[in-house]
Amino acid sequence: MAMTFKIEKRQTLWVTTLLAILIATAVFGFLYGYRVLNPFEDSWIVLGYDEMDIPQHYAGWCAFQNSAWHFPLGFADTMADGSYITYTDSIPWVAILCKAVLQCIGYTGTFQYFGLYVLLCYILQAWAAGLLVRRKTDSLWMQALSMTLLCFSPVLMERAFRHTALASQWMILLAIYAFLRCRDNGFCRYPRLFYLLALLAVGIHPYFLPLTMIFALVTTVYGMLYTRRILYFGGAFAGNLAACLLAGIGIGAINFADSLSREGYGHYSMNLNAPFNPVSIGGYTWSALFAARPQINGNYDGFNYFGAGVMLLAVFCLIALLWQHKLTAVLKRNAVYLVAMAWMAAFAITNIITLDACEFVIPLPEGIVSLFGVFRASSRMFYAVFYSGVVFGLTYLCAWHKSLKTNVATNNSGGGGWLPRLQSLLPYSYMTCIASFTKSISVCKTNCRAKRFWTIPPCRKKCGNMNVLPRKMNGVTWPC
Repeated sequence: MAMTFKIEKRQTLWVTTLLAILIATAVFGFLYGYRVLNPFEDSWIVLGYDEMDIPQHYAGWCAFQNSAWHFPLGFADTMADGSYITYTDSIPWVAILCKAVLQCIGYTGTFQYFGLYVLLCYILQAWAAGLLVRRKTDSLWMQALSMTLLCFSPVLMERAFRHTALASQWMILLAIYAFLRCRDNGFCRYPRLFYLLALLAVGIHPYFLPLTMIFALVTTVYGMLYTRRILYFGGAFAGNLAACLLAGIGIGAINFADSLSREGYGHYSMNLNAPFNPVSIGGYTWSALFAARPQINGNYDGFNYFGAGVMLLAVFCLIALLWQHKLTAVLKRNAVYLVAMAWMAAFAITNIITLDACEFVIPLPEGIVSLFGVFRASSRMFYAVFYSGVVFGLTYLCAWHKSLKTNVATNNSGGGGWLPRLQSLLPYSYMTCIASFTKSISVCKTNCRAKRFWTIPPCRKKCGNMNVLPRKMNGVTWPC
């Protein structure tokens, strides 16, 4: 019997939102527990998460919390020589909001928002997944399974408490959604959602700016090609960039006193084995099926493991498109999109091409390398390709599910034909994808136990409520 749980379309948005909150909260608690949500408890931060990045994020927030207000808004004068919290990856928009609220209520004690922010990221990740699936089906089963699949994304779990701001991968999903909705509506107008995403990106983590604006650029190109409204779409995209620039200057993410470029482009590249290499920093293996493969240089930052289930989904979609003779049409329709994703993949790989422990260098002019050095941790750009592949697979499955239902209704086959049986198997293909993440989920939970997310470390028990973090770390003076 097919799994059919649907409601009226006019009610699905709020139900999808509620479903996203429930699923994301359950997944978060299953992976990390709920102790990290206590904003007045910071002892788990001192242990770090494979690296000492999250203590650095917290150091930036502590300095900013105890600083006077300045313009740009993200300036913290209590850090050594003064600095901007963008450089400590302290999620500036959230830090500014929390500082304003805490000052309004007169609270100056211990406060951390990183646990709550990661939970918000999981909720928005699930919500964005629901929006994407709702384009093709009203089935809540399909929405729920898609939400669960994307919440258990290895890339999200690996980043969540290591580089907390980079857990904001829901922005990529919403950017894809904005493009697809615009295409569904015949590119009649430039999506205002891109303005919001660009403003959020510049104040959450600058790397999400190219990761979201690449879809705005694709939308602009398609809009120009399909509607011939070159001035409208070109002007809208330019206005989007201008608004982002002004917001970046306002919070200190963009300033002309310091160079935006950093050394390291090519060092932090993505190894060509990354999509099927389950190894991440810390020596963790996120798969029970695929063996860990070697990496060199800064390839550890390029963790982009798809997961066996998503790989199986990709193979299924490819075979189905070939069988239906639709592959050529799909490639032609998405030519601009595919070119953009090819560029993001090439930027992630860089001119220092690595495969396992082998390396091949393509010389580039110093000026190009310096320009690309603005986003030196280039492997993160592959997130756009990663989620594009997952979204395409889910969209195709949902469309296939809908066509099967239509054929069943047209043929009046009832419950005895092969089509209803095929339709009933589709939700279980989602479950197979999710089950393939079992090893990844186990790694995430084991790692969180090792970092004592669920227990109070001995130093905290001994020191009580005193902030036990060092007064100086990486050149940052702590306002303890």
